[in-house]
Amino acid sequence: MYDLGIGLTYENTITLSSDFRYDFLSFDFDLHHFNNGPIGSDVFVFRTITKYGKIGNVLVDLINQCNVNGFDAALHPDTHFHNIKTDDLLELKYIALNDSISIEVKNGELCSQFLACINNQTIEKFDMLGGSQITPNVNVEYLLFEKCDTSLMNKNKIELAPIFEAQKNHIWHNNRAQNFNTLIKWDINDKMDESTSWINVKKGIETNREYWRKEQQYAFDGLLKIRERLGFKVLER
Repeated sequence: MYDLGIGLTYENTITLSSDFRYDFLSFDFDLHHFNNGPIGSDVFVFRTITKYGKIGNVLVDLINQCNVNGFDAALHPDTHFHNIKTDDLLELKYIALNDSISIEVKNGELCSQFLACINNQTIEKFDMLGGSQITPNVNVEYLLFEKCDTSLMNKNKIELAPIFEAQKNHIWHNNRAQNFNTLIKWDINDKMDESTSWINVKKGIETNREYWRKEQQYAFDGLLKIRERLGFKVLER
């Protein structure tokens, strides 16, 4: 939702700053009953701004587990890991990560919404005319994902909220584009005959490289558009 995942691939790790408290959140699904789906290897990151000597706003992003370095996290003085059992959350309806952040569930007829609720945020709201207004002490709700019980289809489905799906998609496309810029990761040999000339191999590589570069940019532009449609942002302070 903010900038934590921009530019990441599966080989990059985030840099942990002393200006933030980090809460990493994952969900433990029972794979015998639910399709782990899009969030199996994904982690929600809540960065609480602490650089001003008090608890500040909270920035929320989604990254991949590969983007977290365990040693860096162990050395950071204010890093916390949470693995929520979904069945427990569905029963309790509410689990607090800290004094500012809680994870809640709202049940509908077919779908359960999993929400992050964050207290006392200062946000900037945008109107359709391009203006904005700063509002303090707002309680903000983020939809993390939905778990839909589609009994008619004889399966259960988990869907990330659009903004987090876009963040996930951005990292995936960054990684895919990088694979065509790293010699040892080219997979084009799987699509060409052994007798293919080097000139044609190079053409194939360049064609695929350009294709994935465009797809990478398309995914990034899509992320920015979805973020704009939220209509607000939490100020980084």
